[in-house]
Amino acid sequence: VLAVGKAAVPMAAAAESVLGALISSGHVLTKHGHSPQCVASAAAGSEQKRSSRAANSDSNASSVAELEAKQRALWLNRLSVSCAGHPVPDQLGVNGSQRILALVRQHAAPDTLVLLLLSGDCPFFSA
Repeated sequence: VLAVGKAAVPMAAAAESVLGALISSGHVLTKHGHSPQCVASAAAGSEQKRSSRAANSDSNASSVAELEAKQRALWLNRLSVSCAGHPVPDQLGVNGSQRILALVRQHAAPDTLVLLLLSGDCPFFSA
């Protein structure tokens, strides 16, 4: 499974949900901030601050819990993830694009290759 674009993560999460163990490999390339896996390590410090602030307010705790539930639903278990600049491509996008091309080159028939792509997301793919 290969997915590219701003909606790549939810599409890939749906593919993982449906295909499960049938997925042998794959990669997702999405916009910075559109995947919990891209922001998980960078946001660890700020998440601790948000969590401590949220503990002081019931309404904030509710919205933080909702956000965390959404992020858990989008966490990919069988596919690797790269984030890229959009609309201006960056080096991380080039690296992610190269990863996708390497997986395409490794693809062997009769395996099925699933490509999840929306129109307008070409700036992500910049190898």
